[in-house]
Amino acid sequence: MTFRGQLIVPMLLASLIAEPTFAQTGASEGTTSDLQEVVVTARKREERLQDVPLTITAITSDTIAAAGISNVAQLSSMTPGFHYEKEGSRQISQPRIRGMEINTANPTRQNASFFIDGVYMPGSIQSLDFNEFERVEVIKGPQSALFGRQTFGGAVNFVSKVPRNELEADVAATLGSNELREFSGSLAGALIEDRLFGRVHIRSYSYGGEFRNAIDGARLGEEESLSGSAVLTWMPTDALRFDLRYTRQEDDDSLTPFLMVRAADLNCGPFFTGGFRFYCGAIPTTGQPALNTVVGANALGIKEFGFDRTGEMLSLKSAFDFAGHELSFTMAQYDEHNSAVNDLDFTGVPSAASATLQDFDNKSLELKLVSDGTQRLNYVAGLYWYDGRFDERVFSRAADLTDFPATLAPDRVETENSAAFASVSYALTDRLNASAELRYQREKITNTGGQGAARRELGATTNAWLPRVIVDFKATPDLMIYGVYSEGNKPQQFNANIAGLPQAQRDYIETTFGVGIALDEETLKNYEIGVKSAWLDRRATVNLAAFLMQWDDQVTRRQVFRSPTDLTQYNVVDNAGSTEIKGLELETHFAVTEALKLDATFAYINAEYTDFNSVNVQQVFGDAQAAGKVAARFPKIQGSFAVSYTMSLPNDWDGTVRLDESYMGKRYSDEVNLAYADSFFRTNVRATAAKGPFTGTLYVENVTDDDGLMMVTRFRDITVPGNNFSFPYLRSEGRKFGVTLRYKF
Repeated sequence: MTFRGQLIVPMLLASLIAEPTFAQTGASEGTTSDLQEVVVTARKREERLQDVPLTITAITSDTIAAAGISNVAQLSSMTPGFHYEKEGSRQISQPRIRGMEINTANPTRQNASFFIDGVYMPGSIQSLDFNEFERVEVIKGPQSALFGRQTFGGAVNFVSKVPRNELEADVAATLGSNELREFSGSLAGALIEDRLFGRVHIRSYSYGGEFRNAIDGARLGEEESLSGSAVLTWMPTDALRFDLRYTRQEDDDSLTPFLMVRAADLNCGPFFTGGFRFYCGAIPTTGQPALNTVVGANALGIKEFGFDRTGEMLSLKSAFDFAGHELSFTMAQYDEHNSAVNDLDFTGVPSAASATLQDFDNKSLELKLVSDGTQRLNYVAGLYWYDGRFDERVFSRAADLTDFPATLAPDRVETENSAAFASVSYALTDRLNASAELRYQREKITNTGGQGAARRELGATTNAWLPRVIVDFKATPDLMIYGVYSEGNKPQQFNANIAGLPQAQRDYIETTFGVGIALDEETLKNYEIGVKSAWLDRRATVNLAAFLMQWDDQVTRRQVFRSPTDLTQYNVVDNAGSTEIKGLELETHFAVTEALKLDATFAYINAEYTDFNSVNVQQVFGDAQAAGKVAARFPKIQGSFAVSYTMSLPNDWDGTVRLDESYMGKRYSDEVNLAYADSFFRTNVRATAAKGPFTGTLYVENVTDDDGLMMVTRFRDITVPGNNFSFPYLRSEGRKFGVTLRYKF
């Protein structure tokens, strides 16, 4: 903490002393002491952020560039109530909002989802280029009424940059520690003035990873990506617009540098006769990974451990303005194929490996009518249709992959969702507004799983009415108080992959792990009050929200085995109980002067089980009830602080120094609440010089070389016979340096 004070205090003092010189020289053209006005589309229409009675964090392209945000984990570090951690390979993208535990390994049934320009994206987003987006909107609380399925706890919407008449080019190169190499370029402008516009973008990214494998000295955590996008906008008239967008991403990574607290390293228990040993306290932040990487001849043709992915999205949006309304139609398709091959024991002992192959095929249509938003009565109405197929094949076999079967039928989830939605907002007085939103959706889920004669297909249809009611009061033009009630749901599903197993094996799974075949629908109720305010002639904003959420029939994921000696792993889910989540989120921005800007966030979130049956808790304590324990993998306290100072430099150069500080609270590995990743601070510093179209940035990430863990989870040590516990974890990477050169006009 002393080191952090030595950085922050002198920067603040120097900036205040230097301000008169800055004001006299006027060297930073276009700077202002006002905060940037941000427009969002969280309610399916364009609205000023401070006027929207919802809890939203909007990160603009200016902030993305200034803070060097290049991935969702960095985004979450400055977004209160949002947590994103690397789960392992880039196969998995699991946003956590407001303490809601991720409850399934199935990427199509998350608590919150990612969208690009309002189009649902079920696959991984970890190789997106953040420089291609105008802003990112993190919308907290159930968004089911307008965004629909997969927004049980919130939504993250990436809003793309759009081409205009002006010719724009942006070329950037970044070189950094651990062989980081990133090159990107975009070109946009008018093909026919005022009528036809285009934008193309390409990015090449490679990273060597910090950690070495103790077995063969090879680098771990290597990542390579090649991505690109193209946008074509056609405006045949001033009232009619078509936007065609295509995006493609290719990833190729080596093994993730997992370490593990093994069964032999457990340090507490048993707490009752016949109970299991566990790990109590903070998981260590040291160690060198030792992973198996030898691949033998196998029926799948796999040649190396690691992760490969190809994903494509194609969308077409048309919009027609008439009589103060906009009628729009959006159609989209997303396809992805990926494979992840991992060491399953994390120990260097050649015990077992796993391969997970996934395929996505998703289509969606949306028809929407939006009023102009300037009348006393405003509304949105629409129809939605979604059809998705997700196939997953999981192989868990010998460490060198040689006994992988030639064929394996996938576990399949087929989803068909049709919905109608509407939102009506009415100004009761000049200062008091009320909004009512409602979505009716019908979702048919079909789960197919198992092999050969044991293969089963199970399905169900869930009908749901999903409301949201909002009341907001403008005490002054710059002070709004609001209240929200909203609901969310997740339809019924099945464990079809174990439904066809022999009765004795199903009995073993149910007795040992507490998992059955059919699950109930999950429901969520959210109560929220908030204040949005601007101060000092809108040079400062302070937004505060408090909420209470009740999550019932909560589904949680488990990894089960069909016998004590069989290493075949089954990914299943189960209704475990209920959780009550209470929290407070604060976000503030302050333009102290034209040169000095401050940003701060804080979140306190207590996600506590009220009725939660856990076989893991039973194996440790002798009683399956986990009521009173807190949800896993989410910090109770998180916060961030940023300070930036702009100054004039010789020869007409402008300079900016920025410091970002974030805090991540303690995160339990699981519902047992004994093992955890300890809290940590993270400090990043950037220094930028700009002149005309040229910008150069030097940066240092993790200035203090902090070793806080990126993640920890609970698993099974398969090198030891029988059921037991182990704890795979990922170490943070140390201090990193780099430089970015950018030319933009």
